[in-house]
Amino acid sequence: LDDEGKSTVTCYVKKPDLTIIGAASQVAESNPLQSGLILFDNCYLGGDPETKDNEEVKMSVMVELIKMFRIRKATVKNV
Repeated sequence: LDDEGKSTVTCYVKKPDLTIIGAASQVAESNPLQSGLILFDNCYLGGDPETKDNEEVKMSVMVELIKMFRIRKATVKNV
């Protein structure tokens, strides 16, 4: 919680699936914060109360949730 790393909180989340990503992306352009809250609310599993009560912590979790869903490089070949 502090910049020196002296205090930490624990938050358990699941990796967002396509349904959650789709719901978040519907509002992402017009309201990016709401998009992050959709991710948080649908992926949150539990943890220290600060993860839901402290807005800075919640925002940090939202940023990490976005990073969890990685788009892989794909190639398509005609057969």
